[in-house]
Amino acid sequence: MDLYVKDLIDAISKFGGLISVLVAIFVAKHQVEKSREERSRSRELREEELRWRKASLARDILNEMWGDNYCLDAMVSATWFL
Repeated sequence: MDLYVKDLIDAISKFGGLISVLVAIFVAKHQVEKSREERSRSRELREEELRWRKASLARDILNEMWGDNYCLDAMVSATWFL
C-alpha cells in the first residue's frame, strides 16, 4: 500500500473520530437540557395537582361542616368574637 494513501486513511479516521466525539457531546448536552425541561414541567404539574387536591379537600370539609349542626353553631358563635 502506498504510504500517502495509508496516511490519508489514518488522517480521515482520526478526523471521523473527532467528529464523532463532538456529535456525542452535542447530543448529550441536548438530552440533559431536554430532561431538565421535562422535570420542570413535571414538577409544575404535580404542584398544580396538589393545589386541586387541597381545594377539593377544603370543599369537602366545608360541605361536611355546613351539614353538621354543632359545627354550624360553632361557626356562628365564633363570628361574635370577630
